[in-house]
Amino acid sequence: MSTAAAPTPAAVAAAAAPAPAAAAPAKAVSAVAAAAADLIPTKAAPVVDTGIKVFVGNLKPKVAPDAIKAFFAPAGNVEQVRVIRKSSTRPAFGFVSYATLAEAEKAVALFDKKTFDELELTVQMAQPKATTAAAAEGPAGAGAEGKKRNRRTRKVCLVLRCCRGGCQSSK
Repeated sequence: MSTAAAPTPAAVAAAAAPAPAAAAPAKAVSAVAAAAADLIPTKAAPVVDTGIKVFVGNLKPKVAPDAIKAFFAPAGNVEQVRVIRKSSTRPAFGFVSYATLAEAEKAVALFDKKTFDELELTVQMAQPKATTAAAAEGPAGAGAEGKKRNRRTRKVCLVLRCCRGGCQSSK
């Protein structure tokens, strides 16, 4: 009887190691995956506006931001123009951003009460949005007392469920 020789540890390691040709496709696959990851859209970072903003009021609703940028360019380097339109018939307003405070103040001095596109502009330094409790309460005059009054008068008839406090049964 012939006995087979036991494999040596070096032969076992050589058989278990992948062939050099097999490593190349793995690298190619990872390169393709990395390229595909670059093509997948991700959430854009929020735009951070570091410029000094100037409020521009009484704009025509269909005004182009490029026209505003060209009009405000004599005051300095215009970084960004943003136009806000509430409807197609009401005047729009916007914000023009400058790099420096001096440029923004120059724009206010040059363009306030000037005519642009047949309308007289209102140009002021932009104020931050109101974050006070009064602004959060809603329309003017609807403060805490108005809310209490509304709660008292809007009682629903619990017996008949017919009204908001107008019938005799809820009084």
